Amino acid sequence: MADWHTIETTFKNQEVIEYWKQKYLYYHIDNLGIKNIDEIYNDFISSSKNPDYKIKIQDIYESSEKERASHIIETYKNIDRFQLEMHLFLPESNVFKGNRPTIVYFHGGSWSEGKPDWFFNPAKEYTKQGWVAVAVEYRIKGRQGTYPFDAVKDAKSAIRWL
Repeated sequence: MADWHTIETTFKNQEVIEYWKQKYLYYHIDNLGIKNIDEIYNDFISSSKNPDYKIKIQDIYESSEKERASHIIETYKNIDRFQLEMHLFLPESNVFKGNRPTIVYFHGGSWSEGKPDWFFNPAKEYTKQGWVAVAVEYRIKGRQGTYPFDAVKDAKSAIRWL
């Protein structure tokens, strides 16, 4: 969140500050997700004077929040103060019985950005066919400041957890 605070110290004009804050927040939600950003989201919503910016940010935030509420989220790993999430999409148990095939999604993003949310829609489609679908969060440079080696360790941990 250092970038968020840098905006206020770099610019003096309130309109410019708001412009860059909404750009930053939109990018963050779109590419990194809403996890752990309540403080800056609430700060922006309460302080923004531009109704268009407010609506834009509220729409993407609330859409992401709704998507996160549509399935099971479990923590599969706690490491370096981070709780990594496993997003589980399960087929209807009254329709599909017994063991089910499973597909696991690891988002792209060059290990610097990305979020499990990118695979929520395909995961939902697989559940309609009786599959268990899983979207995995792993550590990335843009969120946790880590390198690909850590992401690979997280992927192994996710598969072991499953």
